[in-house]
Amino acid sequence: GSGDITITADKMFLFNTITATGNRVTLKSLSADQAVDLGSAGKVLFNTLELSDSELDQISASFLEIGSTTQGAFTVSSDVSPPGVTVAHLISNSTVTGTAGGIVVGDLAIEAGGDVNFTDTTTDVNNLAIDATGFDVTFYDADDLDIDTVDTVVGVKAATFTTDGPGPLTETSAIVLDDTETAEEAAEAVLVEEAVEGSDGIFLIEFSAP
Repeated sequence: GSGDITITADKMFLFNTITATGNRVTLKSLSADQAVDLGSAGKVLFNTLELSDSELDQISASFLEIGSTTQGAFTVSSDVSPPGVTVAHLISNSTVTGTAGGIVVGDLAIEAGGDVNFTDTTTDVNNLAIDATGFDVTFYDADDLDIDTVDTVVGVKAATFTTDGPGPLTETSAIVLDDTETAEEAAEAVLVEEAVEGSDGIFLIEFSAP
């Protein structure tokens, strides 16, 4: 099809292909404060928009936007990897958590009204942008990761930002921590932690505003 596609419902059953070549598909709840479960295998959770990996695989679009500024907490309960999507954009007025499942997609943007915690080791994105101003962000990536502008989100905005993974980490767009201009300035002001674990090249870098 042509043009953007928006589906608004508290429960969704995506059986057929959704095609918006070069455009955007938006999935969001009708009711405010509904949670989102990405990777869910069923439709049984109360007040939750559940989307399985196989359902997301039905989508072919440049942009997949899930949620809205009135959407509740996000959980990635098992791995999701929509092959027909270039950019995934998650929008929540609460937390975004990927500890039991990860996201594999080219570019990922997250807007959150709470902490962002992605520690599942399958998560693999090329370019990352997160706006979680005032909250803590932890993000693991399976290989190289660039902090960039993704969709409408520019760089990383957070209270603290911790990245983990084999690296390398690059910064095309700024990492802006609360009360400090850039992550580099924060690191100069107070070095919280920077370590390399063993010979596997795993890195853990944490930035925290003074």
